[in-house]
Amino acid sequence: MAKQKRVTQCPECHAPVAHRRALTCGKCAAQLYYPKRSLVGWVFVWLFFAFNGYMLVRLYFTGLGLFRTYSTVASPTGAAGTAGAGFTVSTTAATVVSLFFEWFIGFFFIGILVLMTKPRVRL
Repeated sequence: MAKQKRVTQCPECHAPVAHRRALTCGKCAAQLYYPKRSLVGWVFVWLFFAFNGYMLVRLYFTGLGLFRTYSTVASPTGAAGTAGAGFTVSTTAATVVSLFFEWFIGFFFIGILVLMTKPRVRL
């Protein structure tokens, strides 16, 4: 025995729609089904936003530290004559570069998880 398809009606034009998971009506193109993201998908989306917010805060405070380091080294009464001044500036600059590298790696991998858990149309 062949399995019968369940026929539903479009809420706008009342045309019969043969597939129960059709996204749009074939006659009037009204939206019939909205794919939904799973709970795990929403966890990854919020993790993505939280990670980017955390990295923005880290970038802000690292930038403040970099600004303070440069202003201390460049000031006439600061540590311009000391031997460790260049080391301090280069260490802070390397911290900023490593911060951007961490941000890119986290952004990339969490972004892939968000894309892998996006809602799909299953026909």
